[in-house]
Amino acid sequence: MPNETNINIAAYLKALNILYFALIAGLCIFVLIAIVLVSNSWMDNSMYDIKNILESMALVIAIVCLFAGITLFNKRIAAIDPNAELSDKLNTYRAAVILRAALLDGAGIFSVMTYLLTGDMRVLAITAVVLLFFVTLRPTKAALVKALSLSSQETMMMEDEKV
Repeated sequence: MPNETNINIAAYLKALNILYFALIAGLCIFVLIAIVLVSNSWMDNSMYDIKNILESMALVIAIVCLFAGITLFNKRIAAIDPNAELSDKLNTYRAAVILRAALLDGAGIFSVMTYLLTGDMRVLAITAVVLLFFVTLRPTKAALVKALSLSSQETMMMEDEKV
């Protein structure tokens, strides 16, 4: 049996989810602030001459970031040595989740900025889709076990809550 460090799986997932939901909350707060600024005309959103360009860029950036996030996540997970210690696998998983979340957050922030500059509420639909992906891709114990293709021994160790 490999030399495993003492990791509390529940605490590990809790910490990862706190970070994850902090990104979601930050994006939601930014959306609310943007809506208040635009609806009260406190923001100059008169960039009508480049409105179509910005909206197209927001859509393309969201699509690219989504696919890049999923692809990079899968590549990092696939690169994990099956014989590595569980703690090393968990560290790689955490880094992959954070990378994917950062790309999604970047796409969401760009779409909100586009809304601030153009005042077009349709751009917030992109942000809503990004937030939907955020929520559906959140790190859970089941997602972790599936992504890492853990052995039965490692899965049992996960059930013990401490590794």
